[in-house]
Amino acid sequence: MQALLVAAVVAAVGWIGWLWLSRARKVALAMAPAEKALAAEKGRRGRTPATAVAVDSAAVIEPQVEREPCPWCGGALHVHEHETESHGERRLRRVDGRCGSCSRITTTWFHVRRPSLPN
Repeated sequence: MQALLVAAVVAAVGWIGWLWLSRARKVALAMAPAEKALAAEKGRRGRTPATAVAVDSAAVIEPQVEREPCPWCGGALHVHEHETESHGERRLRRVDGRCGSCSRITTTWFHVRRPSLPN
């Protein structure tokens, strides 16, 4: 009788451990795409004003934003807002792109270089 009780306790503890491990694995698998998107977002040029993308003309900014995929889901970005802001002595352009799939807004910063005029 005692052996049967010990076996039942061991089986119950084993079952609980197996359920916990399978749940932890499911959570880890579900988090993998989000972790990948965060890593891609961290390394993205223009993510902050300090890493603004230098361009020669303001005309290339919006097409460049719309060519980039959404860092979260890979969907198409559409320009939602395009503003000019001063950061110290630099005038930067902040472009908010809204994803057509997940509706997240991705901000990209640009710096328009001064054109070099011929003499």
